[in-house]
Amino acid sequence: MRFLVMVKATKDSEAGVMPSEQLLREMGAYNEQLVKAGVLLAGEGLHPSSKGVRVRFAGTDRTVIDGPFTETKELVRASGCCRCARGKKLSSGSDAAPIPATASPRLRSARCSRPRTSVIDPGVRSDCGARLSAVLEVIYLVFNEGYSATAGDDWIRPALCEDALRLGRVLAELAPDDPEVHGLVALMEIQSSRLRARVGPAGEPVRLLDQNRVLWDRLLIRRGLAALQRAEAIGGAAGPYVLQAAIAACHARAGTPQETDWSRITVLYATLAQITRSPIVSLNHAVAVGMAHGPQAGLELVDALISDPALTTYHYLPSARGDFLEKLGRLGEARAEFERAAGLTKNARERALLLDRAHMCAVEIEKRVIALGGSAARSGAG
Repeated sequence: MRFLVMVKATKDSEAGVMPSEQLLREMGAYNEQLVKAGVLLAGEGLHPSSKGVRVRFAGTDRTVIDGPFTETKELVRASGCCRCARGKKLSSGSDAAPIPATASPRLRSARCSRPRTSVIDPGVRSDCGARLSAVLEVIYLVFNEGYSATAGDDWIRPALCEDALRLGRVLAELAPDDPEVHGLVALMEIQSSRLRARVGPAGEPVRLLDQNRVLWDRLLIRRGLAALQRAEAIGGAAGPYVLQAAIAACHARAGTPQETDWSRITVLYATLAQITRSPIVSLNHAVAVGMAHGPQAGLELVDALISDPALTTYHYLPSARGDFLEKLGRLGEARAEFERAAGLTKNARERALLLDRAHMCAVEIEKRVIALGGSAARSGAG
């Protein structure tokens, strides 16, 4: 498989701004290694706009209008044509998921299984569904990493969400009759609407039920609901993206956390679990059941997943279990689960949130001990 790599300039620079000589030498040496390995077939920097043969001006903005990238709407610094060896994996570097991991583990990698033509080639119909599915998976992976960063110091990476959403919108124009394409766009639009509310002033994570819904982007919500409506209008059985978009829509339509239709979310997750056979989706179903029918009901379903090998190192499992235990007043157990979850996550912000919840459990336990001690003292004095 051959694919084109385009290197974008940053929003604060122009393609004509040259990197340092040292960086140019290092990149040249690296490119030579790629050529020798048979990975890089061709590559070169693009001419800066200041040297373009034909340039369009809009005010003070310049746009090169000749060359292979004249239709792109962002500044492209360089390009390379690469070969993906058969059987190799393409990875976006993400194993996270949007609402704690609504995606199945299958969405964590995309395979380059055999030489293929472009998915947008109108003359190719064979295996189109499989190829389109792979494209959706990669876009979803990029979005997930932006929505809930796997590791590092940032809880969210909005630029990744924006890139994924842009690609999804383009794909919806290219495949207007595919409900899953519109479902993915709907899901990303609605999820993106909450990005501003997902972090506090210091960048700390803010859980869904604690978010200030005034900060939710209503334009993105309307666009997401419209995309979901288009997906449903096409007809057919709802696929994973349409179902997840429907779940996101339940949250988007709720003016307050109390107005959330958890019963419908439970049904949607149950359907999604049947389709994906994913223990991660089953965990999300358990959380929804707990919200709809009480923490004990949710805890029982979570406990049934503890032995699943796919969830052994999945930090959302002890996190969800800790949440239910805290609501049931079993604070010592809840504290232990939050600490275990904190030890499993690679994201510094999320680790801090989980440790803070563990600390709050410890504080509440101490208050109860003091209160019991005072009651015992008063009883003895009487």
